Amino acid sequence: MPVETGIEFLKNRLKFGCKVKYRALMSADWTEDDLQYAEEIDCKVFHKPFDLDELLDWLEYCRKQIDQNKELL
Repeated sequence: MPVETGIEFLKNRLKFGCKVKYRALMSADWTEDDLQYAEEIDCKVFHKPFDLDELLDWLEYCRKQIDQNKELL
């Protein structure tokens, strides 16, 4: 991203109260600090070039979680 990294973007959104439950970032340039922070905030990490099947599996996981939460309401 031209102004900030994906991790910086997430940090700023969370600082201002963003409550998005399912988070993911894709990058080819991960630092150990970035990976540790992503794990702390439960952010799915995709390494570029990412595997499309891995992305689709994660999206399916998110969909199932959302469907299960709807059933509980």
